[in-house]
Amino acid sequence: MADILRLSTDNHFGACPKCRKNDGHVNIGREHWFICKRHRVKWKAGYDIFPDWRQENLQIWRQNERLLDLFMEVEPLQAWKKTLLEEMFAYYANKPCSRAHCKRYAIACFPSSPRS
Repeated sequence: MADILRLSTDNHFGACPKCRKNDGHVNIGREHWFICKRHRVKWKAGYDIFPDWRQENLQIWRQNERLLDLFMEVEPLQAWKKTLLEEMFAYYANKPCSRAHCKRYAIACFPSSPRS
C-alpha cells in the first residue's frame, strides 16, 4: 500500500531550506531570529512577535548576537508557499528505498505504484 502524504502546517515562521526544520528562535531585543543548528543558517522572523524577549536582558541579547554571528542568513522555506510537488520530494527525501539502484547510488526515489 502506498504511503499517505500529510501536508505540514508547522514552521509558520519559516524553515531551513535544506532540512525543512528549525531549532526555535533567539531574540536580540525585540528582533526574533530562527535558526537551524545543523546547517548553521538563520532567518529573521520579525519584531515584537513573541513576548519572551521581555524576560531577557542585554547580556542575553549579546550572547544571542554572538551566536547568530556563527550562522549564515538565508531565505527560509515558507510553509504556506510549498507546492504539493515540494511536499512530496520532502516526504520521500529521507525515506529509505529497498531498490538495488537506490542503495547502490545512495539516492531516494518515489515508490512505484502498487502492483496487483
